[in-house]
Amino acid sequence: MMSATCHRRFVAPAMGASLAVLSLLGGGCEVDCFDDGTLEAAYRDGEQTAAQQNRDEYARGRRDGLALTRGDGERDGYAAGYSDGYTTGYSDSYAAGYDDGYFDGTGDLGACDDGAAVGWEDGWSAGYDDSYATGYEAGWETGWSDGYDAGAATCPQGRRRQGRDADADEEEVDPDDVRACYQRGFGAGLDPSAYERGWSDGSRANPEYQACYQATYLTGWDDGAAAGDAAGYPIGYDDGYGDGYGVSYAVCYDQAYGDGYAGGWEEGDAAGWEQGYAAGWDAGYTEGATCP
Repeated sequence: MMSATCHRRFVAPAMGASLAVLSLLGGGCEVDCFDDGTLEAAYRDGEQTAAQQNRDEYARGRRDGLALTRGDGERDGYAAGYSDGYTTGYSDSYAAGYDDGYFDGTGDLGACDDGAAVGWEDGWSAGYDDSYATGYEAGWETGWSDGYDAGAATCPQGRRRQGRDADADEEEVDPDDVRACYQRGFGAGLDPSAYERGWSDGSRANPEYQACYQATYLTGWDDGAAAGDAAGYPIGYDDGYGDGYGVSYAVCYDQAYGDGYAGGWEEGDAAGWEQGYAAGWDAGYTEGATCP
């Protein structure tokens, strides 16, 4: 007979240190780890270390899978069946609720009023901002040119731009770069699923576990489907109503947005040009008056 109670003891992969290493790979300057030299060697060393860890984790997972009991199979079979059944029941019920909610949402008369009010306000604001930016840029360019000429006129000689060329200093291999390439190679070679793959292979090769798993799967599926059906409809209805409401809202929003945008554009363009010209003139004058 099968055991009345079942437990699967899931042993989490020993990945803490590995994730900590991977967290170091973000940010910082980009390092070329394929230089056919020291950095690439470090990268390959990291790959090899990761490959060995993958093998070790797979072997550990397979041992744990083979060690599972009939009780583990009962518990896991029911849980997997419940999850699959819940997904199916929820999906079907959600779809029915969504259709009903969508129909009601599109018929909400308040959606158009709300969309029109917000659309006009957003359109006006966007029109003002866009035209202000355009006007400011044009004004700044004109102002800078005028200001530069005025500033350069104060110099005793013609304005000259000065600069210098510097050869890049050759750098030795940085130990931090070596570590970074090692870690990058480790991250590229690491298989986070190695333990799970081993566990899956081990559990499939475990006949007692599989027999118990299959025996409880269907019971779990039926229970999960009932729970998913009850949960899916109200959530689907709310989501459908929101989307239907959004359709009516968007139509009226778009119509009002264009009217608001046109009004905002007219005011923003003039204001942007005036302020851009003043700022550009000041910057240009300072540049022009910086005599060599």
